[in-house]
Amino acid sequence: MSLLKEKLELKAEEAEFKIIRMFSRFDRWQKRIILLCMLAAIHAYFISKTVANRYYSSRYQQYLIQGSPSFSEAQELILDRADIASLGQNEYSAAVQIVNRNLDLAAKNVPYEIKFLAVDGSEAAPAERGRFYILPNSKKYLIAPKILSQAPIISVNLIFLNKIFWQKKYELPEVNLITSQPKGSDQLSPPGYALAGGVQNNSPYFIKEVKLTFLLYGAGGKIIGASQRSEFDMQPYERRDYKQIWSGISGRNVVRAEASAETNLLDKTNLAIPETNNAGGAGDLGR
Repeated sequence: MSLLKEKLELKAEEAEFKIIRMFSRFDRWQKRIILLCMLAAIHAYFISKTVANRYYSSRYQQYLIQGSPSFSEAQELILDRADIASLGQNEYSAAVQIVNRNLDLAAKNVPYEIKFLAVDGSEAAPAERGRFYILPNSKKYLIAPKILSQAPIISVNLIFLNKIFWQKKYELPEVNLITSQPKGSDQLSPPGYALAGGVQNNSPYFIKEVKLTFLLYGAGGKIIGASQRSEFDMQPYERRDYKQIWSGISGRNVVRAEASAETNLLDKTNLAIPETNNAGGAGDLGR
């Protein structure tokens, strides 16, 4: 290794000596011209390199993938209405409606807290926490179906525990959930008011969870009863019946009832298209 190194150093010294010897043959004015030509060549090289880089950068700029914010500003969620319903002695329910005014922005796993306040502003019952998702340009109810409180609850305070992270959603799966007009009646065993109806998954998707929201309205459009339940593993085009019961509510106080269904279109694991087995059939391409 040392012998090879010595040979390379010797060749380098010989090359340097030859250059110096060749350069010494020229007159002084010739040396100056050669030096000026070398400096001009170096200068021209860097100029041409800069010009070429700018030219090709501008040519290929249109083909580059660039990242930029998909939206600049999101509108805040609106608290549209909040209703407190008395279900009997020391028992209440609450329904809070929020509105997403963003036409193409959605949010998921938003943590929230609902505080239940007495007439003096103090907390009349333990706060309820949860998480929700909300689709673009939509409304949503957050329900507290049963609240126990010794003091009367007169208002609620909805708090979002973290900053809401919005996502731009241009296209979402089309899932049509149809709820029939519920029929209500008083019942004796167990005593209370019952709603009966059905929900249908009118889509080709298998849905892991469908959430049903039930609202009872009294005089003046006030919500006097609210509850939610989930139906799991609904097959495509399947229809299911439901029956929802409220204790402490009489049918004479119910002016109308509503039932609605929703499912989380932001969760990829919530929807699936069932595989069809066409082995040997007319649609089998493997024959």
